[in-house]
Amino acid sequence: MRIAVIGDIHGYWDERDVEAFNASDVDALLFVGDLAGVPGRGTLTVAASLLQLDLPFALIPGNHDCGSLTALGGEFFGRDLPAPLSARPVVRQWNALRDILGDRLLGYSFLDWEGVRVVGARPWAMDGRRLSFRRALERVFGIESLAASAEAMRRHIDSAPHPVIVLAHNGPHGLGDHPHDIFGVDFRAGGGDNGDTDLAQALAGGDGVCLVVAGHMHHAWRGGKGQLRTFVSEAHGRLYLNAARVPRRRDDKAFCLLVDLDGGNPQRVIERWYGYGDTSVDDTVLWEAPAPAPSSR
Repeated sequence: MRIAVIGDIHGYWDERDVEAFNASDVDALLFVGDLAGVPGRGTLTVAASLLQLDLPFALIPGNHDCGSLTALGGEFFGRDLPAPLSARPVVRQWNALRDILGDRLLGYSFLDWEGVRVVGARPWAMDGRRLSFRRALERVFGIESLAASAEAMRRHIDSAPHPVIVLAHNGPHGLGDHPHDIFGVDFRAGGGDNGDTDLAQALAGGDGVCLVVAGHMHHAWRGGKGQLRTFVSEAHGRLYLNAARVPRRRDDKAFCLLVDLDGGNPQRVIERWYGYGDTSVDDTVLWEAPAPAPSSR
């Protein structure tokens, strides 16, 4: 099974991308959120276009999919805005996405695909230190704390009859605190780990999780002078991917990550730049599973 992971779109998606994937060697797609360039503009348009895909897909909303620039600004500055300015537009946007996508919209929920379970993490995640969009999470999901969030995710992980892929917007805490690390902070002096602590708690002991895919922390990190952060990491017996190449288009090609699975086990991760109007691709293998050790017999 070959899965394409689509990072933070920020408006860079149209019918050409749909046509490219429908004609590709991909079996399913995972969207890690941030469909909109500006909150409130474009999320629903991109979501509706996904229905033209001939492939299974799942999506988790990112912080830019909250439906309101005011709500995002309040979260960015850590201000607990009144519900009409914060929770209401976020809930309204969630309901609109749900009307379009049905159960392909994930958040504390799951889909079972061909021998793997895709579990949705916390929607609208943006700051690993706290529960972003707290009022909206409480209204939609009844989630009031990081502990409750972790438990809601763990429930679907632990009950899975298949290997689990976790679909998140922001990745888990614990994978590095340098700006170039996969979810490291590049927007505060001294760096830090921007990963979600509740996601890390949900994954602890989750032996069935083979892959965690996320985005949010853009590949070109601030102060890196064009260097790219790590976007494939192996730890705790599983793979972690960050697919947030922003912008995801260059020279009329678009970016995605591919993961080849065999029986739920990742075999390789590929960086792909695919063209429009033809089937040309530029593939680079980023990671491969080690070959089995030769038998001593």
